[in-house]
Amino acid sequence: DDDQADFVLHRLDSRYTHLLVDEFQDTNPIQWTILKSWIAASHQAGTTIKLFFVGDPKQSIYRFRRAEPRLFEVAEELIVSEMGGLKVVQNFSYRNAAGITNLVNECFRKRISNFVLQQSVDPSLPSEVEVMPLIESAEPIVASDASIWRDPLVTRRSEPTDDRHYREGLLIAEKIHNLVSRKSINVDSECSPIKYSDILILIRRRTHLKNYEDALRSLDIPFVSQRNGALLESPEVQDVIALLSFLFAPHVDHHLINVLKSPIFSIDDGLLKVFINREEKSMWTLLIEDQESKEQKLPAELCSAAASLSTWINYVDKLPVHDLLDMVYSESDLINRYAGYALPDIAERVRSNLIAFLEYSLDFSGGRFPSIERFLEQIRVLQFEEGAGPGEGSQPGSLNSARIMTIHGAKGLEAPVVFLADATASPDADNWNILVDWTPGDDVPNHFSIYGARKDAGQVRTEVFQRHDLLNNVEDINLLYVAVTRAKQAFFVSGVTSKKQETSSWYFQLKDAVAACKKTYGLECSSSIQCNPEDGVAIGTDEHSQEIKKEHFSIGTRVVQFKNSSMDFGTLVHKILEIATLDVGSISKGEMKQMFELVPDDFEMAWEASLRIINAPPMKRFFDSLEYLKAQNEVAYVNRSGDMRRIDRLVEFDEEIWIVDYKISLDHHSKPSSEMRRQYKSQLVQYRDDLVNIGVGKPIRIGVVLSGGELIEL
Repeated sequence: DDDQADFVLHRLDSRYTHLLVDEFQDTNPIQWTILKSWIAASHQAGTTIKLFFVGDPKQSIYRFRRAEPRLFEVAEELIVSEMGGLKVVQNFSYRNAAGITNLVNECFRKRISNFVLQQSVDPSLPSEVEVMPLIESAEPIVASDASIWRDPLVTRRSEPTDDRHYREGLLIAEKIHNLVSRKSINVDSECSPIKYSDILILIRRRTHLKNYEDALRSLDIPFVSQRNGALLESPEVQDVIALLSFLFAPHVDHHLINVLKSPIFSIDDGLLKVFINREEKSMWTLLIEDQESKEQKLPAELCSAAASLSTWINYVDKLPVHDLLDMVYSESDLINRYAGYALPDIAERVRSNLIAFLEYSLDFSGGRFPSIERFLEQIRVLQFEEGAGPGEGSQPGSLNSARIMTIHGAKGLEAPVVFLADATASPDADNWNILVDWTPGDDVPNHFSIYGARKDAGQVRTEVFQRHDLLNNVEDINLLYVAVTRAKQAFFVSGVTSKKQETSSWYFQLKDAVAACKKTYGLECSSSIQCNPEDGVAIGTDEHSQEIKKEHFSIGTRVVQFKNSSMDFGTLVHKILEIATLDVGSISKGEMKQMFELVPDDFEMAWEASLRIINAPPMKRFFDSLEYLKAQNEVAYVNRSGDMRRIDRLVEFDEEIWIVDYKISLDHHSKPSSEMRRQYKSQLVQYRDDLVNIGVGKPIRIGVVLSGGELIEL
């Protein structure tokens, strides 16, 4: 608008004398035209504006938004040639370790035009680069003999399944477990064990994201993913959906069973067996009849559940979904109950998802009094359509979880450890889009048209398509460059085989580059395999030991940081024993100290007490992985009364199960009195009774361990 242009430009000139444009490689031609108008008007008014353009054409990955990195050359001509400015090239990386920059140089020096070799500011920083083996296709399933009749009610039809990306996810999860268990990184010039939050998993597209999520979840790797639809697939939200479904239709038994067994009520199978083989009535009807019956004695847990559910059912037709859920959340303390059942590393994620679902119920239908029926119908529609539902709730920055992101979503981010998954995937098919041919610096495009399938594009636009394809290839290289340079110290590549194996895929480009790198790098180990008997604790290092620990231990509890230097002595010994017995291999005193942000005052005494307990002859079988079948530390559970319990160490042997409780004191020669023993026994008997109630199937023995390493069976 010529009438308004002069006024707007005058206001800009009078207000701004300096212009900084960051991420200039993402500028599109229309934006550049606007900038040129402003700069030209500034020249004409005699108030030349100071320009500062910052960017990296190698990181231009937004061509689908019409970003044009070639405008860098046009801007350079303007600033350097016409305005007498300077061009400054920066090739020092303050993010990437030397191993990463070497990989970048080897991979991109011949693929990116005018590539400048990069250097790491800290060449001594440890780093690790690895190309993991490709996941092979599974053996095809042989179809059954068509002449044999199959009963569809009892025999499932055999169908070929493709689980390559799930198995790739398992490979990544195992690698993450190994890194968190054994490796360290440099944080603020200090060696620190790798945490899950130090890990970033990158993917080109979201096609197989659910496979990776399922694989990480199966190995208890905490992660955060923003996949559309992930919120409705989370177990905690599915339980809430089942609760709403039951409140709407109480006669559906499987919804009621789901609700009763969920952490909302925590009813075990034993209490539900009373409803089997009863009258031809719904389970809810039987539950209400038993509650009102004077003859039928209903357990207190079921009475409480029936009362709560009856109250909520009465409000189904009176409250909108959000208000009904808000009542359920409040009266059942639902969020805290679910967080208490979750592993420590995912408890905050569970909280966030439950809150996000509550917020989604408010957003549904614009907050206008939606019925529970309409809400559940909408949920069913979203669950049926892949990726149609809301993503998971926002996660706090302090959450100790790995992140899964697309490369575009990770632009501008960084992480100490980066995985590039599905690196053998091909770029998306280039169909049904807008074809624009715009010479950098021109005010208008040379060509603008719409195209469908490329095979039907015709011959008239051949040259335009050739230029279009060339720019797409450049951006594909840029996308790989962005992925690699997100890594600070470690970069891992994985992929799957396919029938049309492209040797030009990212996987093979990186594989060749890694092979060409002359120097071998490696992250430092956070715990050594061998142990100094005077300074460390040998836990067992053979393959059998590693396999058992990996399978049965809670991965998310290995590294615990303490900020209270005067923490309780007994708690400190508990934590040292927990960490030491979880580590595959050995851990020294110095390495243990590194796990504390502030070393507690009684650390030396606590370390000696831990050594006495682990090395005591009566305790050998409880800590040597070759002696037992399974072992777990700090086993938390909620009993039938709703009380939180925690077993210090639970060990399963061939013929029996042991519940071990640590009773630690500063004086390791002290012995408990008879009264204290009775108190200890009362506590452990409760633990034993709780295990008996769930039907473990083996004799259960209980005992306490004293500071001197003595085991007292009760």
